[in-house]
Amino acid sequence: MRIVFSRKGFDSVYGRVPSPIFPGDRMCFLPIPSPNERIKYSDVSCEGQNLGKIVESLPQRRVCKESSVHLDPDLDHDAYPREAGWRGIFGQTGAAQSHLKNRGVTQEDIFLFFGWYKRVDVIGGRISYVAEAPDLHVLFGWMQIGSIHRVDSLQPSALRWARYHSHLDPDRAPNPLNTVYVARTELALPGMRGTVPGAGLFRTFRSNLCLTAPNARGRSEWRLPKWFYPPCRERALSYHADMRRWRRGTNSVYLKTVGRGQEFVLDCDSYPPALDWLKELLGGQ
Repeated sequence: MRIVFSRKGFDSVYGRVPSPIFPGDRMCFLPIPSPNERIKYSDVSCEGQNLGKIVESLPQRRVCKESSVHLDPDLDHDAYPREAGWRGIFGQTGAAQSHLKNRGVTQEDIFLFFGWYKRVDVIGGRISYVAEAPDLHVLFGWMQIGSIHRVDSLQPSALRWARYHSHLDPDRAPNPLNTVYVARTELALPGMRGTVPGAGLFRTFRSNLCLTAPNARGRSEWRLPKWFYPPCRERALSYHADMRRWRRGTNSVYLKTVGRGQEFVLDCDSYPPALDWLKELLGGQ
């Protein structure tokens, strides 16, 4: 099994402000704006609130409720009107898809999606970022791959329930790398008890979802469980084979993550504790 740490949502280029952590620790994922998409922010909801109203309440916002949104990854059934058979879905293309393919990402592997978050206050319906709060990389969702589809090879009748998704837009130019990943109905991890959906959002912030180290100088400085330290550079988290990026602590490992790349792949065969870590993380979702 592989774990893919996938960076998504508002960033310093698209959106330009963090996704919010509201009072009470409730998180709201802000997918990036994208021109010519069929879906607008006002069409999407987050925890029962209209996402268009949320983005218009953000300070220094670069989008409005009528801005087109790239709803990807799409992990929440209640975020948008669905047809029967809907499952979590995620699309990728370009260099990022080539990286996933070259790393052998396949069915049963798990995406852990992370993004830029910061705590906010809400006063009079207006959102303000807490000045002293740190900027954080936070895990906000997961998806275990049930099937993988090269879009250019799909029959018109395939994945009818997903035709709203931008990677399946019939007006999109042909692209041999354009690929969609569809979630399993339920998670399948050896020894995991209970039923957990194959894809979903972490609704509430908690410490084990936060990747950024305490007192870090930037959100890209991570603190991870000590077993993440690479056994050798060839088996390190992809894009992070430079061992100067890694530092052992007493009970943790510290990593200066790269600025490039959307998808960082970890091969669990080289990290035996990874499965128990996943079960704890996803069992407490």
